[in-house]
Amino acid sequence: MLRTSTVDGFVLLADRFGEIHKRVTLFTEERGILSAIAHGALKSAGRLKSLTELFLYGRFSLYADPVKESLKITDAECLRSFPGLRTGLRRFYAASLFAEIVLKSFGGGEAGRDLYALFRETFFRLDECPEPDVIHLVLGFIVTFLDLTGFELRGDACEICGRSIGATESAYYVKRIRGFVCPACRREGGVEFSPAARNYYRRARGAAAGDAEDLNLSDRALVGFKNLLYLVLQESLERELSTIATGKGFL
Repeated sequence: MLRTSTVDGFVLLADRFGEIHKRVTLFTEERGILSAIAHGALKSAGRLKSLTELFLYGRFSLYADPVKESLKITDAECLRSFPGLRTGLRRFYAASLFAEIVLKSFGGGEAGRDLYALFRETFFRLDECPEPDVIHLVLGFIVTFLDLTGFELRGDACEICGRSIGATESAYYVKRIRGFVCPACRREGGVEFSPAARNYYRRARGAAAGDAEDLNLSDRALVGFKNLLYLVLQESLERELSTIATGKGFL
């Protein structure tokens, strides 16, 4: 591996490292998730201070230290800073959720390049997205992420009795069996997957990121579908997402 390299990527995390340095986590197309140290990035006059801010999209010059087995950011160029994320809480929490999904899926694994393309397209749209439409970007991102990682919401047949669930019936996702049941077999809670939400899901799978806001869905059905996606998303990752908990009321 060459000791010096250049990558384009997004800053997903930027934590204090020592007194004046930052540990920066980047999401890149070519190399997935990278962790690198930006020396002096916490100095008030440090060049890398503003170039390693959270969610910045930039071009980073890296040095691989063969002794310490670590990466160092030696220089950076801002390609886009996304000012809209700092003027709207919904946009900020949405960006945080996208970043957490990438981190907790380890960059999407084998689907890493496709996830990077999805992340980049959605992030660019999020920066200028009206606050009321942010939820559609979030839902579209999760639907596509689940597709990329092999999780499909199958609400057309009951996992218990096997019968088809009609187009005008609700299906119910039961966490215990990790599948859907019909109304007749629903003997416990379950999260509703309404006919309107199933239609939204089918159409959202074929829509470009964020275009699902053009699909008609009542507020009640939208909330129900959102809760279902959050549940299935966290089950697919086999871990809870802190952004969903802390962003309640905004996401």
